[in-house]
Amino acid sequence: MRLGKLTGILAAAAFVASSATVAHAADKIITGFVGSPTSSVWPYFIGISKGYFAEAGIEIDPIFVQSAPNTVQQISAGSLDLVAATGLTDPLYAIDKGAPIAIARVIGLANPYALAAKPEIKSFKDLKGKTIVIGGLKDITRVYFDRMMLGNGLKEGDYDITVIGATPGRLAALRSGAADAALLIPPLLFQAEHAGFNNLGLAYDYTKDLPFGGMIVNRNWASGHLDVMRRMMPAYAKSLAWFEDDKNRDESIAILRKAGNLEEQEVAEAYAFSRRIPFFERSGKVSKALLANLMKVLMGMGELSGPIPMDKIALQSVTEVVD
Repeated sequence: MRLGKLTGILAAAAFVASSATVAHAADKIITGFVGSPTSSVWPYFIGISKGYFAEAGIEIDPIFVQSAPNTVQQISAGSLDLVAATGLTDPLYAIDKGAPIAIARVIGLANPYALAAKPEIKSFKDLKGKTIVIGGLKDITRVYFDRMMLGNGLKEGDYDITVIGATPGRLAALRSGAADAALLIPPLLFQAEHAGFNNLGLAYDYTKDLPFGGMIVNRNWASGHLDVMRRMMPAYAKSLAWFEDDKNRDESIAILRKAGNLEEQEVAEAYAFSRRIPFFERSGKVSKALLANLMKVLMGMGELSGPIPMDKIALQSVTEVVD
């Protein structure tokens, strides 16, 4: 009888332990990333490496997608739960057309793009008659590119535009000679510079009134996982705060190097660059004024018929909207 009782106790203990494991299993978020690991999604890889998402009971399941429009298509269709960071134009276009997505947080406050060009191209005026590769004809890179061109006295028709969705492809086009100039972001921007291409200027210098990128969520998924999103937001904030602490510089560089199989010097330059411009949005709040600025530009391009109400843009009960 004692043996039977002991067997029953052990079986019950095993059941309780198994149940506890299930109860504490991490909630997986299928997360889209554009192209490959770059500096714009640095905090995510820090959160994964340092265990901040795991501490919040979250597992980030990364899916790398060819272009920003593709990530928005996939999240609108429900193939992705969340997009880590992407330019805000494509999500706004999709929301305007009724897609069930929302901006959970602005990730990039200042855009990190620069225009890299062949060694013989020394200035913007040398771009006349040249082929320039950007991310899309109506995406966030087009907004920045137009500002840069107009700011240097160039207009549409002075150059040819070709489109490649993600930065690695644009760099490849520049290296191969298929393009004379390309809009790039760190750390691949620094690969281009080390290869002898000229940095003609930063897009940030022309676009300080516009937000860059955001964390996008599928509303249908989020409606059943609000508790997950409420854990996700502070876990991301903790990861960003760790990155912003200068004493973590070397480890931050090592984390992105490993994630993207990148060169140390390029990642170190990307780290310094993130301090040079106020890239990351630190407050976690979504500014109505900055989004209004961007929507005004998109209306001027004929891509939006009017401003989108904030209740259609932001994820209620999770996203804090200000001004």
